[in-house]
Amino acid sequence: MIDPVLVQLLLALAAICLVAITITVIVTAVQLHATLRRLNALLPDAGQVLAELRRSSRHVRRLFTRADAASQQVAGLVLRACELASEMLERFSMVRDYVQQAVERRLGHRAGAEPRPQHRNGKSR
Repeated sequence: MIDPVLVQLLLALAAICLVAITITVIVTAVQLHATLRRLNALLPDAGQVLAELRRSSRHVRRLFTRADAASQQVAGLVLRACELASEMLERFSMVRDYVQQAVERRLGHRAGAEPRPQHRNGKSR
């Protein structure tokens, strides 16, 4: 059989462990109770905070929607301005080509023009 002293020693060790576990559970329960009480005190304020967050998020959503609409309008205006500038440059180019052709027809290419008169020292002006 097992020695009675060893059995008593093991029972005493088991009792000490049970007491330690019981103390740990009691301390944990007390801390949990205090935490739950503090949390319960915060809940009414948390409801107000959540309501305020909902209102704020609606305002922010509206602001972002308006900003998006404004940026789309600006992008449209910039695109239209670029198109107008492109049209104007194209028209200026057409006018320049027309004027250049008209001047060339009127004056010729100067291929048959007479040479410039020279000065006494042999250089032309």
